[in-house]
Amino acid sequence: MLFYDAVWRRNHALGAAAFGLARIHLARHSPDRALASLDGVPPDSRHRTAARTAMVRIHAGTPTVASATRAHGALHRLAGHEGLTDRQARERLTAELREQLLELVRAQGPDVFVQLRAALPAAVPVPSTERELREQLSASYRRLAKQVPRTDRAEGAALAEALLDKAYSTRPLGLRHARPRAGGGARPWRLRPAPHR
Repeated sequence: MLFYDAVWRRNHALGAAAFGLARIHLARHSPDRALASLDGVPPDSRHRTAARTAMVRIHAGTPTVASATRAHGALHRLAGHEGLTDRQARERLTAELREQLLELVRAQGPDVFVQLRAALPAAVPVPSTERELREQLSASYRRLAKQVPRTDRAEGAALAEALLDKAYSTRPLGLRHARPRAGGGARPWRLRPAPHR
């Protein structure tokens, strides 16, 4: 740590030192210090966007409404005017934020949506209900599955399958009546995943 700290104090343009310090602080369970290190990467550094991306992930990894608020605001700024132009990277970050939000709603109830919407600018999209959140997160998992490179390696296929499993287990259930059976008679009512809209 002394090495990274010495380099960072001497030249903030050396983003690698900021990342080194951040990793050490996270290993020591000091996310605030990790965030401070990454926040010090100057705007003209080629590491700036990566540092901002890492900050979103740190916020998303803390299950509190305050951290969720910071994470949503940070991603909105990052995608809007801080250099994140990679659509796939944005989708991955969005999925992480939706996972965090679902965890909070499960633990604290729907009032989390109210708190988040009240604390964020109107331009930052926030779901209104758990059902809406689940639909969005399920869609994120499906899009992430499409990002997995198609190769002959079993690991890639397993990852895509795991993401699809998460998509369908997250998707909200709705009561839907099946089509009548051929030859007369109807199938009984049963719970099925509601169609994504």
